[in-house]
Amino acid sequence: MSAATTNTNLLPIMRNDYSLDSVCCTKRTLQTFSHMWIVENFSSYLQDPEPIICLSSSPFSPVAGASALTQWRLVCYPKGNYGAASNYMSIFLEYIKGERDIKAKAEYSLVNRKCELTEMRKDA
Repeated sequence: MSAATTNTNLLPIMRNDYSLDSVCCTKRTLQTFSHMWIVENFSSYLQDPEPIICLSSSPFSPVAGASALTQWRLVCYPKGNYGAASNYMSIFLEYIKGERDIKAKAEYSLVNRKCELTEMRKDA
């Protein structure tokens, strides 16, 4: 998401006893999109004897906007990325390719097989 600067010449504006001859506005365009990744038989990965298991989604892209040319994927470690001793699942949004000047925030929701929300986390 890149910043675009627009210069607009306006009549002098009075602010705090200063006369302005022009105004400049910098805008950041925010794109939002959602993606669902279904992992069938997810609980079987928790019972697997392998200490570190890494799952990756297929690459995906936003369908519109400036970031439509980017590619992303989700990466999940069902037992955490430190192995079986962890009681946590780790999930990451991974940038693959596309526009370089981009920032992303992600929100993850975990739903069970009945499509009931079981957990939600946001990246800061």
